[in-house]
Amino acid sequence: MSKIKWVLDNGLETEDDYPYECTQHDQCYLNREKTRVTVDEVSFLEENENKIADWVASVGPVAFTMRVNWPFMDYSNGVFNPSEYECRNESLGYLSMTLIGYGTEGNQPYWIVKNSWGSSWGDQGYMRLARGNNTCGMRDFVVAPKIN
Repeated sequence: MSKIKWVLDNGLETEDDYPYECTQHDQCYLNREKTRVTVDEVSFLEENENKIADWVASVGPVAFTMRVNWPFMDYSNGVFNPSEYECRNESLGYLSMTLIGYGTEGNQPYWIVKNSWGSSWGDQGYMRLARGNNTCGMRDFVVAPKIN
């Protein structure tokens, strides 16, 4: 919750102004002259992937947190669909990302996910994540910003 409070209190810069760096920081470095977006409030969405999809389609992107494992780190294409065992027992920890859309490949529904690690990860910084089975706990913590 502290990250959400920080965003509510301080706003966000664009990715161009505040690019991802693969280093550990103990605080965020906000240049207030470059702040582009302020978030007025957030809603914690119900743990229901259909309702999350409705929100994404009608309102816009949402932030979510899921468990990640080594195959996630090496993702480059296709629909990422690890087993529940891989998610729970081979987890490296949790990562927050952004759901920006969804689609279907063959019979496999998926989420379009934007990661903050830059274009060298995944498919130009994006991935397709299996939708409809709470992949790695993705629907357990979904936050929707309200920007007025």
